[in-house]
Amino acid sequence: MTKDLNAILEYADKLNELDTSNIPPTSHAIPYAMCLEKVSVKSSLSIEDVLLNAPDSDGNYFKVPKIIQEM
Repeated sequence: MTKDLNAILEYADKLNELDTSNIPPTSHAIPYAMCLEKVSVKSSLSIEDVLLNAPDSDGNYFKVPKIIQEM
């Protein structure tokens, strides 16, 4: 592990030799544009509509088979 760490530190020293005085600081290494989707608020489905196609329900919940794995 010492050998690998030394190799990483040597590489970091090599990077310190680069002249970065004319390079503005950036938050990303590559440029990006329009990566965020526009969010809009929409009404959600009612519980009745959500459970409409459920095979089985119990009040406001989906009813599923009990699965227990013993070790």
